[in-house]
Amino acid sequence: MRLAQTARNYLDLCTLSRTKRPLCWGIANFNATLPYRALATGATSKATDFGQTRQHGEGLKLSALVWRRNNYLFDIMSGSNKWNMIWKKGELACGLRQLSEKVLDKAKSNARGQPRNYVAHPWEDVCVTIGAAGTARDAYGEKMRGEHMHVDLSRDLLDITLDVDPPAKMVCTEKGDLIVDPRYQGKMYLCGLQLPSGGTSDKPYAYGYNFVDGTTTRDRDSLAGAGEKCNRIAAI
Repeated sequence: MRLAQTARNYLDLCTLSRTKRPLCWGIANFNATLPYRALATGATSKATDFGQTRQHGEGLKLSALVWRRNNYLFDIMSGSNKWNMIWKKGELACGLRQLSEKVLDKAKSNARGQPRNYVAHPWEDVCVTIGAAGTARDAYGEKMRGEHMHVDLSRDLLDITLDVDPPAKMVCTEKGDLIVDPRYQGKMYLCGLQLPSGGTSDKPYAYGYNFVDGTTTRDRDSLAGAGEKCNRIAAI
């Protein structure tokens, strides 16, 4: 699931403030559902969506693994179910729990007749929550209190996508986007998601680039093919 998709998604930043107080992230895909098969390694819900990277079918699972390994609680709401990512005998597992009719009826009643806002609806949206308050077991079976997201980390994470804080100036073409905004100088993106080592070069790049297609290395650090980056920059 991509971090944001402009009009359909919303990154819940309402808890961000100028202080460094703890908070959690809520990332929602409106009018979406996540099938159970998405829990399998290699499975993806984006196989036919050519506007997204959709290559390895591991993004959601690896993301959950990394966050849980660092003691952040990680759960998903989809199809009126809550998916809790937990440690079970040292392995990452998912506990599924169906929301009660009472909870769903109350949520639907609150939403009825109201204009759509940033609040995700568990019966028709997908919402991932990272860093919520609570306790769980770590990978060693020890009880621990979940870590909270902090403002500095949240700001750093926003750099991985173009959707939340888009460039002030960008020239769009069929082959990709030329990012003129100085904040993005030397940065490379694939379908709006940053390639951390994409802009590495002996000679600094004058602009940033967002490629509309391409293949990445297994760690999604850069484009995979030899010369692929240069060819795509020339095409833009």
